[in-house]
Amino acid sequence: MFQYWLKQFLVGFLDPSPEELEVVGQDFENGKSGTLIIYDSAGIDRELTASQYRMIFGYMGVDFSEWDVASRDEIDFSRFHTVVLAFIEFEKADYFLPDLMDWLDQGGRLPGW
Repeated sequence: MFQYWLKQFLVGFLDPSPEELEVVGQDFENGKSGTLIIYDSAGIDRELTASQYRMIFGYMGVDFSEWDVASRDEIDFSRFHTVVLAFIEFEKADYFLPDLMDWLDQGGRLPGW
């Protein structure tokens, strides 16, 4: 038998400042997308992780694009605010890792790193 207790709690959200909204708006006007989900269609988890991000971002109304690491195509990270790595075999990142690191040095965001 499992027992658990629930407590009532309050969730608060911070209102973004007008300056933050202005910067995001400018980036979208300049052709930047919100988030890039990098997934691996040939990997161990196939697209399981990416499908979870698609669902979550869809519910949240987050603007996102997708890129399959298995394609080995080139990608221009400067078009995005944030990159999410939705695959687990990181050795497959060797061919785009230098570009990703340069993008991070220039202010790109990679959650969890």
